[in-house]
Amino acid sequence: MGATLGIILAVLLLERTSNVINSLLGSGDLLTYVPLMLAFVLPQFASVALPFSLFFGVLMGMQRMERDCELVAIEGSGQGAHNLLATLALLTFVVVILTALSLSYLQPFGRYGRHLLVHSISNLFFQTQLESGVFTQFKNFTIFASRFSRDKTHAEQVFIFSYESGDKWEAVSAASGSLVRGDASRARRLILRDGNQISGRGHAGQGQLEAESVISFDNFQAVIDPNLAGSFRARGNDERELTLPELWRLIEHPPPDLRRSEIRAEFHARVVRILSVIFMPVLAIYLARWRGRLRGRYATACGLVFLIIFNQTLDFGENLVETSTTTPFIGLWLPFLVFGILTVLVFCWGWLRVESGPSFRLFLPPRRAMEPYAADHGSRDDPI
Repeated sequence: MGATLGIILAVLLLERTSNVINSLLGSGDLLTYVPLMLAFVLPQFASVALPFSLFFGVLMGMQRMERDCELVAIEGSGQGAHNLLATLALLTFVVVILTALSLSYLQPFGRYGRHLLVHSISNLFFQTQLESGVFTQFKNFTIFASRFSRDKTHAEQVFIFSYESGDKWEAVSAASGSLVRGDASRARRLILRDGNQISGRGHAGQGQLEAESVISFDNFQAVIDPNLAGSFRARGNDERELTLPELWRLIEHPPPDLRRSEIRAEFHARVVRILSVIFMPVLAIYLARWRGRLRGRYATACGLVFLIIFNQTLDFGENLVETSTTTPFIGLWLPFLVFGILTVLVFCWGWLRVESGPSFRLFLPPRRAMEPYAADHGSRDDPI
């Protein structure tokens, strides 16, 4: 289980690491911010990786016992499937608690912490948010450039529009520009070359701008505000940032920025994912009893496909509940009940079929199975 958990987390974090590095490129200290960003993302992946690792850990362990004929010896000694489940009950309980802790607290706080870290980096290294050919909005100004260098310190065809708390506004266009990083004694500076500066008064939000002065310049310098991104919002504007108890309290009286359907979908989806962990060992034990090495590979593939379909069904149902298309019972609890009932039924069916087990093999009746032997060596009553 530990090996499977490590592999799943490594694959998920590897994909996210490339995105984080691209977003932080130009911040100046990737070794400091990339581990912090991945630490906030880890709880989100852990809530998905823990159930999968429990399933594949039990499946591979039971398949090893099946290949070594240990399951046959356990059955021959009079022990049943309930003994295997009782052995795994403690491990399953621990995984359920860890999944509940991750979905209830770690994932909401981790998501908010990741957004807060991105906001803080935007204040320290605002150039990380810049993209070529895209208008980027900050607290009180908008910047555009047709092309940025790879480290976001040089730009071509720059346009900047800023406004103050009153009715003053300013627009600057330049052929090129560069960002000079500050030190302990000097703040960051933006240097523009060969451009024009237009300032005036008016209501920028209403589109009423009156120009008062126009200045052409060869070189223009501006000091970058250390708090250009403004203060960060409080936690709770996104339902995914709320803990499970907070969702329960707000499910009937949601805040103004959230809809009741969004809170209901998030709450029921988390509870369903936590409870679905209970059935992972049941399905794994059933699939592990498929005989033969090749059939063991089929069992692993079928288990993976089954879990992916179940997970995607829950995501689809959550989206339907968020848009008020259906109720939480139909969109989330019904797939969960089908998954649980189907898992328990196939488990009981497989262990009650003692003569064959849940295998792909076709077993012949005893008399027909002895016919080739009787034809070659005489009848069954022959003393030889």
